[in-house]
Order: sequence, then C-alpha cells, then structure tokens
Amino acid sequence: MTGFDCSGLVRYAWHQAGIALPRTAEEQWQAIPHVSPGRQAPGDLVFFQGSGGGPSRPGHVGLIIDGARMIEAPRTGLRVRISHYIARHDLIGYARPSG
Repeated sequence: MTGFDCSGLVRYAWHQAGIALPRTAEEQWQAIPHVSPGRQAPGDLVFFQGSGGGPSRPGHVGLIIDGARMIEAPRTGLRVRISHYIARHDLIGYARPSG
C-alpha cells in the first residue's frame, strides 16, 4: 500500500474504528493520552523525533502491532511496511486513542 504519510496512515486506521485523530504526528501527540513505556499495546501509537521533530514535537508516528513491531508509512510515496520500534534511539513515547 502506498499513498500515506505516517500520520495519515494511523489516522486512516483509527478512522476505520470510528475514532477521529488530528492530522499530524505532532498534533496527535498533543491530543491523545500518553501511555507509560512497558504498557503499550497493539493499536497504540508510537512516536519518534523524526524529520524536523524533537523530544516534545514528534516528526514520525507508527501503529503498534505487537511488543516489538509497528506498521508505518516511512514517508509519502514509499510502501507501508512492518518494522521494529522498541530499540530505536529516536523513540519519544506512546499514546492510546480512545472514543
């Protein structure tokens, strides 16, 4: 699947569950309740510093599928992929959308 940026992918996935999310990774981080490390679960969002981002302003987001992997859109135009998130040095934190 192509055609998504990172925040658009997680926004689309949660929209399918009837939950609206803000447009950008930074807006999603600010709006969604955070989850303590070790408490993340499938469906939670995982945030990274990413391009132009920082510790309080994420630039990338993925959707957790298990204890070590996420689904992500690396950037617009590239294929959506499954990758590891747990050991990344740029990980900021986790958030859990709710209805």
